[in-house]
Amino acid sequence: MSHLRKIDNAIKKTEAAIACIMLVIIVLVGTLQIIFRFILKSSLVWSEELMRYMFVWLAFITASIAVREHKHISVDFVTTYMPPKVNLIFYYISRVAMLVYIFLMVPAGITLCAQTAHVKSTILPITWSWVYAALPVGLVLMLISMASVYLLDVRNLKKLIKHKDNGGE
Repeated sequence: MSHLRKIDNAIKKTEAAIACIMLVIIVLVGTLQIIFRFILKSSLVWSEELMRYMFVWLAFITASIAVREHKHISVDFVTTYMPPKVNLIFYYISRVAMLVYIFLMVPAGITLCAQTAHVKSTILPITWSWVYAALPVGLVLMLISMASVYLLDVRNLKKLIKHKDNGGE
């Protein structure tokens, strides 16, 4: 089990590092573009495309981080007032819905990558499959994140149910 925890921690740290590096690159390239356009009066033709593609990848990588840390946007005004047992049921339903979505979209993303493997990007020397690869890679990372926190989430919800059933607030 400790090997799995080590692998999971390595994935977690790698995701965070890659996300930070991408964000820094996006900010730096954006700043360079502003300097070149408004001060040097010469635009960088590749900067907008690079920032856009990196932002797509950044969104999918940080979506995985959000799953791991329970930071996705949610509407919890209903579940806040429900008993913990109902919350546990909603938790299971939401996880099953996420799994269905992931298992439908990963093959679609792989197919999209294969279909665009020959389509060149407008300016950068890459194909569109590199951009679209963010979808299956990000969703697989989300799946790993879900698996990583699942047992702890269920354990915490069950503890809350037991605590409430014993008269705790």
